Formats: sequence, C-alpha cells, structure tokens
Amino acid sequence: MICGGALRDGAGTTVSILNQRSVPVNVLIRKRNMAIEIAGHELWGPEGHTIRYDWQYRNGEDFFPVGYSLETHKRAAYHMHRIGWSIHFNSTQGETLFTCDGGDPRLRRPRTKDGMRRLLRNGNLQSPKGWQRTTPVSLERVMTRLFILLLGVSAFAGHAQTFTCGKAEPGSIELTAGSFYGAAAPGFDLNTVPEVTRKSCSSDRPFFFSATVPEGSYRVTVVLGSEQASSTTVWSEARRLMLERVSVKANHSVTRSFDANVRVPELAGDASARVKLKPREVGNLDWDTKLTLEFNGDHPGFRSITIEPIKDTTIYLAGDSTVVDQDVEPWAAWGQMLPRFFRPGVVIANHAESGETIKSFGGEQRFAKVWSLIQPGDYLFMQFGHNDMKPNAVSLDDYKRLLVEAIKRTRDKGAVPVLVTSMNRRTFDVNGKITNSLAGYPDAMREVARDQRVALIDLNAMSKSLFEALKPDESIKAFMHYPANSFPNQTEAISDDTHFNKYGAYELARCVVHGIREAKLPVRKWLRKDVPEFNPAQPDAERTFDLPATPIPPKTANVMQFPQT
Repeated sequence: MICGGALRDGAGTTVSILNQRSVPVNVLIRKRNMAIEIAGHELWGPEGHTIRYDWQYRNGEDFFPVGYSLETHKRAAYHMHRIGWSIHFNSTQGETLFTCDGGDPRLRRPRTKDGMRRLLRNGNLQSPKGWQRTTPVSLERVMTRLFILLLGVSAFAGHAQTFTCGKAEPGSIELTAGSFYGAAAPGFDLNTVPEVTRKSCSSDRPFFFSATVPEGSYRVTVVLGSEQASSTTVWSEARRLMLERVSVKANHSVTRSFDANVRVPELAGDASARVKLKPREVGNLDWDTKLTLEFNGDHPGFRSITIEPIKDTTIYLAGDSTVVDQDVEPWAAWGQMLPRFFRPGVVIANHAESGETIKSFGGEQRFAKVWSLIQPGDYLFMQFGHNDMKPNAVSLDDYKRLLVEAIKRTRDKGAVPVLVTSMNRRTFDVNGKITNSLAGYPDAMREVARDQRVALIDLNAMSKSLFEALKPDESIKAFMHYPANSFPNQTEAISDDTHFNKYGAYELARCVVHGIREAKLPVRKWLRKDVPEFNPAQPDAERTFDLPATPIPPKTANVMQFPQT
C-alpha cells in the first residue's frame, strides 16, 4: 500500500492528493470540513487509481471510510460505529475488501469498542470468524448522516437538560467543583471554577459554564442566588448580553429565562460548504459546538441551569464591526446588546462580522449561512455602509443592487427584511453638530427601503441626535478612547471615533429597539416589560451605566491589533 499525502491550504479547507511519484493529481476529492473531522489518513489502493480516506464526526461513534476512484470519479462509502479516536485501514488488490480498526480515546491505541476488527467488503466473501462486516452506503447517505450528526447528536436533542449545584433531583445532573467542561461533559469552562455548595455555584469573580449542543436556539432558565447577596449579569457565547444586573438577596432565589443561539460554520443542508471565517473568528465562542454562559457581577451565583432546544422567531443580524459580537474588552457593538431587550420568544442570531461590506458578506458565504437557517416569520436586519463607502469597496449602484437582491432572497424564504442605516461616526463641526462621514450610503439605503417597501430603522438619524445630545465632551465616553494599559493586553492608547465601548453599544441598541417600535414591527410584542421608551435626544448618562467587564482572554498580545473595522 502506498500512502498518499494530504496537502492543506492555509485555511485547512481543501485536500489534494499526491501520487506514487509525488506528482499532484489535479482532482479535488473533497472539501475539508473541520467540524466533521478528517482523521488524516489518505491511502492509495494497490491498483493505483483508488484513494481511501476516513470521515467522522468529531468525538462521535459514527465513522465513514470512503473510497474515491480517479478513473470513474465515484465514491463508495461504508458506515461504521466506533468509539472515536483514530482509524487505520488496508485494502486488498482490486479493493475487494478492506479492514479498519477503531481507536480508543482513553488508551490512545487502535482498538475497536468491542475489541473486534471490522471487515468492510464489496464482494461476496465470507467474514472471517471474530470479524464484523458492514456494507457500502451511498455518499448521499453519508452526507445526510453527517449532517444529522452535526445538528442533532447531543444530549440536548429534543428535550431539556437541567444542571443543579450540589445534590440533584432525579432527571437533572449534579454539578460539583470537579465538573469541568469537555466535548461530552458539560461543566465549568475557560479555566474558571466557582465555589460549589449543596445549594449554589457562586464566586467572587466571573466564571463560565459550557455544554456541547447542536446548532440551533435554546431556552435557558437560570435560578440565580446563593448564600450571599448577589448581582448577576449573564452573557452568552462571545459576550452577548442576556441578563443585566439581576439582584438577589442572600439565601433567596430569582428565576430568569432567555433565548440563546448557537451556530457552526457549516451551512445547514450542505455540510461540505461553510462560512469563510477570518483568523480572529477561528476558535471564537460564536462559532463552536457548545453553548457558553458567563456569570459576572457582584458575587455572581446560580442554583441551577436548564437548557431546552426551541424553534422560536429569530432575528438574524447581518453587518460589520459596529454590529458584531465583539469578543474582548473594551470593544462592543449594538448587536451583542440587543438580546437583553427581548424576553423569551425571540432569538437574536448575530452573524455580523468585522470588516464586512454587503459584497464580502455574500462572498464569504455569510448570507448563504443565514439563508440556510432562516424560516418563514423570521427577520433579517441588515446594516452595511461603514466599509462599503471606502475607496474601491462597493459602488453606490452595486450597494443598492445587492440590497435589493438580499431583500428578495429574504422574502423568498418567507422572512421579513429590515434595513438599518449605519450610525454616524463621532465627527463634530465647530458648532457641535455631527457631520456626514458615510457619503451617500445612508440615503441609498433609505431609497431602497422606500422603493422596496421595506421597514427601515434609521439608526443614522438617531445616532446624530444621540451624539449631539451628548456633545463632544460626553460622546467621547461612548467611543473607543482609552489611554494605554486601561485594559489587559492593551499596550497602546486608542482614539477611535467609529467603534464603541459597552456604554455606546448599549445606547445604540436602545436606539434600534426604539426603531423597532417606530416601525411597528410585530416582533415588538416580545420586548421585555422593563424596557421603557427611549428618546435618542435624551440618552442615559454614562455615569449611571455599569456592566461588568468580561474576562474572555484575547488571542493576541495587544487587543488593539484585532481587525475591528
């Protein structure tokens, strides 16, 4: 058997094969999908024209050895069950049959779950004693199976799961100080562990809890409280604000619920296609197969967490760095603040990303990802302009054309498109008035909204009122203006009049909520009862604003090096 090498590109997304003389074969046999892990064994069949490789769901028990013929360009795949570490296989002359052994993740050596080797066969040979036989399945069935695995193999599929601090009631899972998160074990995450008593999990510092779940939306119900008085703020995933400063007296409990969304890069319905992630997104809490909750504030604590899959109305967000879930302090954007304003019944799925134009959002498969998930009755909020208006980015004509196309595609899905004009930058004239730094792009979006009869949230106009009400001296407190070393890993001073801190992002989210009400969108009925009317010309004072800083660690030595535009 001659081994074929796998050549991976910089993003690790494609595979090419070398033949016996190290000459590249000009055929792409598959797209590499990191959520459906490739164990990395590519082998030549002895006849020299078949390539075999293994395909498996990460940490799963389902495994598919696949053969690809360079002559016929057809695949034959086999379905097996195993524990899930590594696979080694060999084939006979003519590919009549081949054998595989499963790996045990605990022993780190090849051994099948039941101690027997597997015999996979194409012909009618009898299985040797002590071997198990399986039959080939079509690649279409493999793709279907992998897709089901990606979306549905979890303890959470179809029912609620409760995690209780201390002794658990029947049907729930007990959390202890040793409950650490793993792919198959929900628990405390990111190197944080609270104090666990018989009745609560609490700490004098922030801590995280994660559970592996399929892509989708979840109703999370937390019973907050501990032996001490507390004020708990809950963030989900990469700093999405879910609950804000919930106060609980000592030895009391308060129950709160919210809806959270989990996504993976693969497109629903096509596990071979995926969003083209930027380096900063790789390993981000927004793009993994787990739901992560952060408990923060003044002695944060909870008594139990219940996670239940749901299929509620979803508001999808498409946009740039002023909308995205900014995952490290001190950055923030309005999209990650929006969940706090909705009660259970509406899910916010923020697909915005830094640096995006409406054109690149499509080219990186981000629109395709949204449209693979969006359902009739859902919403798609679109805010583009900050990057589109830059030299040689997106012309006004293309901008309007792409907006119209996105509107049509959303409506074709039975969903509701909503356009959001980009907020102003902090550019004051000598009279203390905001000047337009976005060229004709806000007006172009207004024109499209009018012509297409689409709901418009005019954040551009509201932000002008907001910033002018704050005036130059106070408005600076809403933007990214900090001396060096104000935050961990912030080695340089920053003076940024485009991007926002938590206070600025929160005020802009309130503007968006005001726009939802003004546009009379049906989804407004799901706004929380404690969300009052908001006048952008009368913003909250920065001195009254307080949200605890999240300790999510940055990936670089200087947080100011992140691509935040």
